[in-house]
Amino acid sequence: MLDASVYYYRLINAIVRRLNANETEHYINAGGTNQLGTEASLYYWIIRPNRYNFIRGLQLNESFTYSHFRFRDYMVTNANYSGNRLTGVPKNVFVSSLQIRFPESIALFVQHTFTSKIPLNDASTIYAPKYNLLQSRVSYQPTIGRKIRFEIFAAADNLLNQKYSLGNDLNAVGNRYYNAAPLRNYSVGMNFMY
Repeated sequence: MLDASVYYYRLINAIVRRLNANETEHYINAGGTNQLGTEASLYYWIIRPNRYNFIRGLQLNESFTYSHFRFRDYMVTNANYSGNRLTGVPKNVFVSSLQIRFPESIALFVQHTFTSKIPLNDASTIYAPKYNLLQSRVSYQPTIGRKIRFEIFAAADNLLNQKYSLGNDLNAVGNRYYNAAPLRNYSVGMNFMY
């Protein structure tokens, strides 16, 4: 399956977050934005689900987002931010994943995400750096009866040990933009569904 779209969104009176010196926040209507973007995704079974082969299914997923988002007619005090990139939006995001199904209800999932640098202030002078995030998960999901499902899993996150933020503070007071994400980490668990 292939899905793709191109869009253009023109916003008037954008709502922009502001922080006071005491770190309380308020919002202002400040100019507008021009948002031109493209999104595309591909889902493909390289090996279709089956009951007999060692690899019982192999699925590839790819997605891409391109965001050409810019401020328009945006002035704060004497600063003109028109033409600057929209704060908090990366220009490119690529996500690639592979799911492999094995006998005995065992599955492996691996995903890579590339995120380009992200503008952290309206002036577009400070950016969060680009990063590559690699994640994996192996699971065992036996069927217990018709309606009951049980799963045991082990997962690894940030396998490349990247320094990145899960949620940047935009236009932050005192240049405190970053909320650091965990470095390489692991988890195990189980789910029971009925």
